[in-house]
Amino acid sequence: MKNIISLFVSVVLLHFVAHSQSKEIKNLISEKRNKIQQQQIAFSGKPEMIEILIKTGKEGLELTPVNDYENKFFFYQSIGTGYYYKQNFDSTSYFFEQAYESALKGNLYELSTKPLGYLISVYHYMGLQSKADSSVKQLKAIIAKTDTLKNLQDIYYNLGLYNLQQKSYYSIALDYFIKSADLRKTNADTSSLPKVKIDYAANLSMIAEVYIKLKEANKSIEYLSKAEPYTGNSAIIKISIFGKFIRSYVMLNDSTYSKKYYDLLHEAIAASPGNWSEAVSSNIEMSDLALKQNKTSLAKIYLDKALIQAEKDNKELLISSVQLAFGNYYLAVGDFINAKKYFKMVLPASEKYGLEQKVSYLKSITEVSLYSNDYSEARQNFQKFTQAIDSLNSQKISLNIAEMEAIYQNKEKQKEIQIQKSEISYTRKQRYWLILGLLLSGLSILLFLLLYINQKLSSY
Repeated sequence: MKNIISLFVSVVLLHFVAHSQSKEIKNLISEKRNKIQQQQIAFSGKPEMIEILIKTGKEGLELTPVNDYENKFFFYQSIGTGYYYKQNFDSTSYFFEQAYESALKGNLYELSTKPLGYLISVYHYMGLQSKADSSVKQLKAIIAKTDTLKNLQDIYYNLGLYNLQQKSYYSIALDYFIKSADLRKTNADTSSLPKVKIDYAANLSMIAEVYIKLKEANKSIEYLSKAEPYTGNSAIIKISIFGKFIRSYVMLNDSTYSKKYYDLLHEAIAASPGNWSEAVSSNIEMSDLALKQNKTSLAKIYLDKALIQAEKDNKELLISSVQLAFGNYYLAVGDFINAKKYFKMVLPASEKYGLEQKVSYLKSITEVSLYSNDYSEARQNFQKFTQAIDSLNSQKISLNIAEMEAIYQNKEKQKEIQIQKSEISYTRKQRYWLILGLLLSGLSILLFLLLYINQKLSSY
């Protein structure tokens, strides 16, 4: 009897301890989630905030039970977001893939769209285009199947990025960005949360980016001006928007406003030190503007600043952009020896980073050869230039045709979705009428029975 009582007491104590431990773990998980959510709400892109997203996410994962898919999703997503802002794309892709799988296992289909949206861009940056295209198909499939998505603004934004950055389908990208911005506006105007406002600013900034690509500087400035009041304390968004303002005003040959936003940009960079590509591109833009206005000494000052920053960042694409700008500078001032030297430095990168850069390089090196009276080299370079420009034009024509086909397919898909929704709605109505008919039939039978019983009773 004593043994039985002892065993019973042990079981109760073990249950109590296990319950206490489980409750303690749940509280710790909740603390980790709250800490991450606070960072997300106040997120400004500062390095210490990014580290908290990664560190706290990993701590939360260690505490989370294997089958708790919602919390696993949350912590994987937090870690992936941190690595995304650090531009560590190998780690980013791994953690977003884990977040996506956790969402699917937990039947959290709406949540699954978040990592999927990020993966579209991440796979593109990693050169995994087929994976990026596959992620887009998965995202579109979720939209088609689900009527109640609450985060359509994020989905539209990611599809806009895909069509802008990966396909160069500018009108489709613009359509998605505008849809996304329209859905965000009310919240941005009424919410006190910085992230809601920052997301809206980023959205408007991408609309401006499309207009820059389309060489419509005034439209770009219109949307950047709308975005500016919503930037809050976000260094990332401020720097991006100031950079786009510079590009837009340089297009308009407006040195006053270009300089205003150049100064604002570099103040923002000084307040948040880091390897900002805008620190290089803004100086190249200002140098180009100075050259247009025959201010050659000022152009050289900007280029020297650009070179210092590019060498610090040590990224081939940035360095080659500065070398090309130096070549154009020396060509403009008539120093053909230095111009040729810098243009030849650009050659390896021009072969690697797309036809537009290659065309720009070949055009410049052809001009230098002509001005240097090296007609044989000029002829060879000109032949290469015409071949490259033909390829670029063919590429653009193909893109235009592909974009028109994509627009047509999107319209057909929308019609198909609407037909499916109409069919579902019709089926639901049929079901309701059938149920109503059965109820009415049942009521009719019941009334008939009551009348029959009453009639029988009255006959007795």
